[in-house]
Amino acid sequence: MSSRKGLSYALLVSAVFVLLTACDDDGNTDTPQSMCGNGIMEAGEECDGNDIPSDINCLSTEQRMGNVSCSPSCTVDFSQCYGGVCGDGTAQKGLDECDGTDFAGQTCQSLGYYGGQLACRENCQFDLSDCESHGWCGDQKVQGAYEQCDGTDFAGQTCQSFGYEGGQLACGQNCILDLSGCTGFINCGDGTVQAPYEQCDGTNLAGQTCQSLGYHGGQLACSSDCRLDLTGCATHGLCGDGIMQGAYEQCDGTDFAGQTCQSLGYYGGYLTCSADCTIDTSTCEASGWCGDGIIQRQHEECDGSDTDGRDCSYFGFNPGPIVCSGNCNFDVTSCSNYGFLR
Repeated sequence: MSSRKGLSYALLVSAVFVLLTACDDDGNTDTPQSMCGNGIMEAGEECDGNDIPSDINCLSTEQRMGNVSCSPSCTVDFSQCYGGVCGDGTAQKGLDECDGTDFAGQTCQSLGYYGGQLACRENCQFDLSDCESHGWCGDQKVQGAYEQCDGTDFAGQTCQSFGYEGGQLACGQNCILDLSGCTGFINCGDGTVQAPYEQCDGTNLAGQTCQSLGYHGGQLACSSDCRLDLTGCATHGLCGDGIMQGAYEQCDGTDFAGQTCQSLGYYGGYLTCSADCTIDTSTCEASGWCGDGIIQRQHEECDGSDTDGRDCSYFGFNPGPIVCSGNCNFDVTSCSNYGFLR
């Protein structure tokens, strides 16, 4: 009896061993078969669960935005990718700087250049060659119509040329001369502005104010070296400082105070901020809005006089013109004048 139990036990162990060492489809007994759904990408699989190769994404498709996923059959699913392609004439935010003639509201000037015509390359990136030919603050070359200095280029000027005994000129971030390193200006303090050596003298500010210098308010002052002190102006801000001052600006740089195309009544798009700190809605307008006289079928039943060819009979009343409400939906109350179809 014990010998039979021993034989049965041996047969069971042998069967388990055979199952564990069973060959895969290729006859390879060294490695187990891949198993789709175990969360590990193995031979013969494009992915498995969240295990997706990092170089596979929507950027590798014509629809360049969104996320890829892994299907139950362990193949990459691109169905959630969306967005246009470079060359479709629409600059995709976050992907394209431009596309054809769409520059997303940018110009050479908004990019910090003094002039020129922005162009778009075939790869949907800016072509700045014409912009660069007009110069910019930071190119180490003084453009006299716009700059007093640039980097170490002072256009031949020194502290002495401004009436100081000595010292070292410096160039500010906005390519404006910084005379704080100059010393020994003899006439500073006499109450008379000696231009171009002085910007002010005492209470004599040469007619300038914070507002004339582009700030929204504040009190301009004169420093002891007869240079304008902008401290009192800076607290009131100016267009271009990246902070929207609501009493004066609609936006500033990328600060829109939480506003979006949708909050302004449009169905999509993105806002841009003009050089004068006013909101540019040109990309919003392309998505449409209730009241533009064009039916956006995803959002509207009608728009103004455009009723999509429908009248009261569409809603079971006798034929007659139907009214489009202010929220771009049909107003059937006016149809009651015509009675129901019989």
